[in-house]
Amino acid sequence: MNRTKIIVVFFLWFLLLAFIVSAQDSNKIERPSKVILILFDALRADHMSCYGYQRKTTPTIDKIASDGAIFMNNYTQGLNTFFSVPTILYSRYFPPMLHESLDTIECKRAEDENEKLITEIFKKNGYHTIFITTHSWFSDDSPLVKSFDEAILVKSSTDNVPQFGDLNKELFSCLDKNKGNNIFIYIHLVDTHFPHILTPPYDLWVTDDIKSNINEDRRRELAIGSNERDILKPLTPFETDFLNAIYDGSLLYTDQQFSLLMWKLETLNILQDTLIILCADHGELLGEDGMLWGHPPISYDALLRTPLIFYGKGIPKNVSFNGITENVDIVPTIVDLLQLKTSAKFDGISLTPYFIKNKTQQINRPYAFSKCFYLEPESYLNLIEVEKGYESHQMFVITDTKFKLEYHEIDNRYFFWTKNKEDNFIKDKIFANEKKFPVFDLSSESPQEFENAKMYIQTNIIPKYNKYKEKEPDIYYIPFSPFVIPRYVENKDEVISHSGDYEHYTLDNKWGFDTDGFVLWTQPWQENVKPLSFIFNIKQGEYEVYIKSPCNKDFYGHPLSSVKVSLIENEPIIIDKSDCENMEIGYRKVGSTNVDSKNQLHISFEPGNNNIWCNIMGIKLVRKKMESNSESPQKSNNLQKDNATKTDIKKEQKIGLPTEERINQLRQLGYL
Repeated sequence: MNRTKIIVVFFLWFLLLAFIVSAQDSNKIERPSKVILILFDALRADHMSCYGYQRKTTPTIDKIASDGAIFMNNYTQGLNTFFSVPTILYSRYFPPMLHESLDTIECKRAEDENEKLITEIFKKNGYHTIFITTHSWFSDDSPLVKSFDEAILVKSSTDNVPQFGDLNKELFSCLDKNKGNNIFIYIHLVDTHFPHILTPPYDLWVTDDIKSNINEDRRRELAIGSNERDILKPLTPFETDFLNAIYDGSLLYTDQQFSLLMWKLETLNILQDTLIILCADHGELLGEDGMLWGHPPISYDALLRTPLIFYGKGIPKNVSFNGITENVDIVPTIVDLLQLKTSAKFDGISLTPYFIKNKTQQINRPYAFSKCFYLEPESYLNLIEVEKGYESHQMFVITDTKFKLEYHEIDNRYFFWTKNKEDNFIKDKIFANEKKFPVFDLSSESPQEFENAKMYIQTNIIPKYNKYKEKEPDIYYIPFSPFVIPRYVENKDEVISHSGDYEHYTLDNKWGFDTDGFVLWTQPWQENVKPLSFIFNIKQGEYEVYIKSPCNKDFYGHPLSSVKVSLIENEPIIIDKSDCENMEIGYRKVGSTNVDSKNQLHISFEPGNNNIWCNIMGIKLVRKKMESNSESPQKSNNLQKDNATKTDIKKEQKIGLPTEERINQLRQLGYL
């Protein structure tokens, strides 16, 4: 009898132990050896069939979503690629810059010790990091590209923007080589971004009715996005239908190519050991307001709300979450899932607990945050008078499922409205009737909700922004865009805009400004121009100064470019680049200068050789680091090497800039 009791007790203890172990195992998430983060540029969630869209645009992604976890109310932290991508990869609302600056005035601030790029985190945890993209914005010189062990900037066989199919060819070869390794791959695609040039069968939604009501030239204009900012030219209903049709067709093509990637992972027998995350940097307007398409700085949910799907090893199947999530949650979730070691501090939160607990649990976040540069309605009609950029004219947006609040930094103003009013506004096409941006402000109708949202910005967002701005800038990029010239040229009456028509230039003894190529130029063998003076307000300190100009042995009968550059307290220096074999664009160092307590930098340009074009495209200012005298010689030498690497101020080093092919592709994407 005692023996029987002992056996029973032992058996019960065994069952209890097994239950405890089983319960613990059920809360464990398996760690994949491969992580693939796929970002679809300009992909709005509400045009994906897995998010309830009526057209079957994403059949493959639908299957991934049903076999994984889908977040229904996810929001981006930036309304364009430039703002958004760094927020994702750093999980910071105000991260360091990761892109080149091609058409704005920017300053690059140093990382703090708690900011870690996702590539750095993966590298320190033994992963091989790979970046592959079809986006022409990225170049070998961009900080993001440099951060990866391996970077593949996919080329096209033509000047057209490369497609997902071009990327898959390169990616499949990369997967073959790395199938046995721990790898992190970041894929950045642009097939869901303008231009949308479709071939059958992906043009199935472009109906005969649409074609008969829009001529071919106008269809092409819409497809390439050349007039996305033309708010004085309202869209017809057929044109809006066409924009939606070509966008959906591009999404269908993207989904088909994604299915080939999934097939490749299965063929290599690594899909079961892979975590896949699908996201977007921002959404896209498609004429809902009767006027705009693309992604201008307007805080509609069509731009703010983006897809977020987790699939693969460690992710439960068929779960959906309605709580508010943000793109900054992606990196903390990956770190948590893989138990990666890092000292990084994130603004996002890990979503992992919601994979292993009750799926009805809601994420406890009151609002989602996003930002962009802000334009007044009148300014939007006259962009040449507005400076935009990474840090200027900030507009902060917070949103929940019912309300939205904008904060405009430039004038410290708040605008509050309900989303149902926003929907009515878009549906009524008020833009098309008024040809301006009406001001939303419904704070008097919901005063408590307005105060709660305003308090959230004041206590959670603005302090982070102020802390970011306290960091000393490392690099200022000042390309000569239409946003820069009117603001920083002292003798503006010496500049006349041209449109790149160099063959038929006017002999006016003025500097020309090419509004297509963003180039200041003059032909000194035919005209006499006065020196052109710029003044910039920047922080006090010592700066290395570089200018950007093209070079060619022959350009309409004369070489280019030769320019004399003058800095205060420096002898003028002539930069002559007229001996190049082919068109080349790059920065060349012209010297150093001190910015005094007035916080002003003065620089002027004039022709360097009277028989050579004088063409200038931009300025780069690199802040020189001050070194402590107390440091050891070895440490000081290391710091010098590090600073030279970070700021690219080695003696003869040139900073590569877009080739003609890349410039054409950037123009197609709407960046130039």
